[in-house]
Amino acid sequence: MRKFKLIISSLLLACTCAHASISADRTRVIYDEASKGVSIVVENTDNKDPFLVQSWIENENGHKINEPLIALPLLQRIDPKQKKQVRISASKNNLNAAEDKETLFYFNILGIPPKSEIENAVEIVIQSRFKLFYRPTGLKKYPDNNWQKELKVEKTGNSLKLTNPTPYHVVVININDNLSKVDNFQEIIIKPNSNSVYSLPDNKTKSPKMVITYIDDYGTPKLLNYTCQSTTCTLVNDK
Repeated sequence: MRKFKLIISSLLLACTCAHASISADRTRVIYDEASKGVSIVVENTDNKDPFLVQSWIENENGHKINEPLIALPLLQRIDPKQKKQVRISASKNNLNAAEDKETLFYFNILGIPPKSEIENAVEIVIQSRFKLFYRPTGLKKYPDNNWQKELKVEKTGNSLKLTNPTPYHVVVININDNLSKVDNFQEIIIKPNSNSVYSLPDNKTKSPKMVITYIDDYGTPKLLNYTCQSTTCTLVNDK
């Protein structure tokens, strides 16, 4: 057993890891139909190594697609401290997407490091995945793009029913009766004109207040404060 531990320790000491340093200029992508496309700036923040960067689109179910949207170039080299663009555009005239509501896709980039010259080096590729919202023309407009304020909240026992009556997605990253972050909260994506049910912790079921944190188009967390009486929760203000 002692000999086995020594071998493992030697291997760990001999391992040098290379981390991909590829970043994008945003945390989510908004594709307006009228714009005919959107460009994302991708940067190699590494000081000395070039990277190959692969780009692709997935549908809402996580399946890689080439239509109705495509990200080009599919593969490109980005030198140290260099920025390049990835262009997302329609791959055919008819997107076959809903015209009365937003559609969710995912934009992916994968940074592939050069082969290391160090013996026993472990080369790590890092994938980044971004929500990509396709918005057809003609969708209802809301003041300051705050459609999240339309979210309807009903409280029944230990459950909150969140109803989204808008043609846009609502991305919720926290629900609590105060400003504290809930440990291990699982992000909730409420689709257009649909609802989602969240199970409250036992110590929150009788609270008359609810604070819902959502993410706006710029990736900024915003708050919706509700007071709850009986089963109905009323929005009192937002920040």
